[in-house]
Amino acid sequence: VPAPNGEEILVSQFGGMAGEADGSLVALRPADGRIRTLFPAPGTAPAQQAGWGDPACPPPEAFSPHGIDLERLDDGRHALYVVNHGGRESVEMFEVTPGTDVSLTWRGCVEAPEDGYFNDLVVLRDGGFWVSHMYPRDANLLWTVLRMQLTGHAPGLVYRWQPAGGFEPIAGTAARFANGVEKSADERFLYLNSYLGSRVLKIDVASGEVVASAEVSSPDNLAWDDGTLLAASHLASLADSMSCQALESGSCGFRFQIVAIDPEDMSTRVILDHAGPPMG
Repeated sequence: VPAPNGEEILVSQFGGMAGEADGSLVALRPADGRIRTLFPAPGTAPAQQAGWGDPACPPPEAFSPHGIDLERLDDGRHALYVVNHGGRESVEMFEVTPGTDVSLTWRGCVEAPEDGYFNDLVVLRDGGFWVSHMYPRDANLLWTVLRMQLTGHAPGLVYRWQPAGGFEPIAGTAARFANGVEKSADERFLYLNSYLGSRVLKIDVASGEVVASAEVSSPDNLAWDDGTLLAASHLASLADSMSCQALESGSCGFRFQIVAIDPEDMSTRVILDHAGPPMG
C-alpha cells in the first residue's frame, strides 16, 4: 500500500500460509530502491502502545504477514492492519507516523475466531475491519480445494469486526476460497475475490445482496487505481503453481494478468498480460 508520505510503499513480506517462515513489514522507496524494515525492527524492541483491537490480545511473538490495508481513521490517524499467520491467526494493528521516513507503532490486535483462516482485509474508518476467511483452518487442504473446484463448495466468507461487537459473518459473501477484498469509498459495497470461483463479487453489505459480479480467472488481490478496481489474475496451470512452491530462490514467472474493473457495472478489460521475468 502507498505510505502517507507519497514517497514509500509499505510491503508485506509473506512468511507462508501457515506461518512456516518469519516475515516482515518493510518500506520500499521506488525512487532509489531503498528498503527499510519497519516491523519487527531489527535489533530493537518494536514500539508498542496498546489501545486498539481486543484488550486481551497480547503483542505477537511471531510474525508472518499476509494481506495489509492502510486507512485514515475518523480521528485523523493512519492505521495499517495486517493479517498475521505467525504463531497464531490474527489481525495486527499499527499506527503509521507520516514523515519523510514513515514509522510504525504496534497498537493492538484481534485473534481470529475458532477455525478462522484469513487472507486479506480492509480497514474501516471507525477502526473496525472486513477480513476474508479462505476456508476452515483445520480442513484438509487438498480435499477442500477439490470440493471447491468440482462441486462448488463455498466455505469462504468475509467477517466484519467491530470494537463493540466482535466478529460476525457478512451475508452474501460465501466464496470458493475467499481472497482479496476492497471497499467502496462510502463503505457501502464490499468487493470480494472468489479465487476458485473465478469471480469478483460486488456485495451490498447492509442487505447482503450480490448486486453484480465480474468473471476474472483466479483473482488474487484487489487494489484501487483512481476509481478503477485492479485485480491480479492467475493464469498458471496447477503444475506451474506447484513448481513455483518448490523454489528456494529467485522468482516464479508464471503467467498473470492485471484486470481493470469498472466498480459500477463490473465490466472488465485486461491492462497487462505477462509471463516470465522479472516476476509472476
